[in-house]
Amino acid sequence: MLDVYSSTLPWKQQLNAAVIGRHTADALAPRINEQTRAIVASNNALSREFGDGFNALENTLVWEFGNIADSIEQLRAEFSYGVSLLGAELQVQNETLNNILDELDHIHRTLRTPVQTRAQEHFRNGYQMLGRKLIKEALDHLNRGIDEYDVDFLAQYHLGLLYLYGQDDDGNVIDLTAAEQHFRLSARYSRTEIGELDEARRYCGEALFHASVASYAQAGELRRAGNTNEGYVKLQDAIDLAKDSVGVYEELAEAWYHLSKYHALVGDAGLVAQALREAVHRDYRYLIKASLDEDFDDARTDVDGLAEEMRREVERVAGLAVAR
Repeated sequence: MLDVYSSTLPWKQQLNAAVIGRHTADALAPRINEQTRAIVASNNALSREFGDGFNALENTLVWEFGNIADSIEQLRAEFSYGVSLLGAELQVQNETLNNILDELDHIHRTLRTPVQTRAQEHFRNGYQMLGRKLIKEALDHLNRGIDEYDVDFLAQYHLGLLYLYGQDDDGNVIDLTAAEQHFRLSARYSRTEIGELDEARRYCGEALFHASVASYAQAGELRRAGNTNEGYVKLQDAIDLAKDSVGVYEELAEAWYHLSKYHALVGDAGLVAQALREAVHRDYRYLIKASLDEDFDDARTDVDGLAEEMRREVERVAGLAVAR
C-alpha cells in the first residue's frame, strides 16, 4: 500500500506520492478508524435530515461531508506537497496575482525607483514563466529580480515555492534550505504590508506555513542521514514557524494540522490533540488525513481520543437537533 503521508519518505518521493488516484483513495479508506467513520455517518445523516451542508459540531450550514474515498481525494486536491506549485501556476493564469501586483503598484507608485522598476520587470517575467510551467526559467527571472530588489514579498514567496516544490519531468530545482530562507523573508516583508494590502496577512501566514514545511522536510532528511539531534532542532523550528503562521492567519487549517503532526513527531503530549482540534473544527476531513498520516503513529492515542470526543459531540448535537 502506498504511504501517502509519511516523513519516512525522502522529500522528493513525498512530492511524487502526494499525487494519488481514485484507486489509491479506495485502498486507503479501510485505514480510517471507527470513531472517524461514526462522525462521517452522523454528519451525513444530519445533512439528509436537515439539509445539505449541515455541520453537526458547529450546528451551522457549512458543507456536506462526503464518503471517505471522495474526501481523501478532495483533501489531496486542496492541499498536497505534490500539487502546491500547481496552485501558484493557476493563480498566475487566472490573473489573481496580477491584481495584487497592480494594487501594490498603486500603493507604492510614488516610491518606485529605477532599480525597483527593473526588478518588477523580472518578477512579472518570472510569474509569466511560472504560469507556463517553465520552472527553471521562472526561477532565473525571479532571482534576477531579487538581485535588484530583495524586499518584494511576492517574489520571495514564489521563489520559496519553486525551491520547495519545484520538480517536473525536466528535472527539479529543489533546495530546502533556500526555500525556508525565502519564505522567512517573504513573511518578514509581507508583515509590513498588512494594513495596506488585504492579501498581505494571508501571504504572511502561508509563507510561515510553507517555511515550516521546508524545515520539516529538512528534519526528515537529517534523520535519514543519522543526524537525529539536528533533525529534532529542525522540527522545533517547524513548530515555531507553524505557531507563527496560525498566529498571523488562524484560518489556515493546514497550518494547524501540520503543527499537530510536528508535535506528534517530537512527542509533545497533549499538544497534538490541541492543534489537531483546531484543524478539524475548520474541516472534519483532517480526522481522515490524520488517520492516514504515519507521522501520527506515536500519537494514535491522542488522535483516537480526539475522534472519540468529537463523535460524542456529534451525537449530542444530533440529539439536540432531533429534539427540536
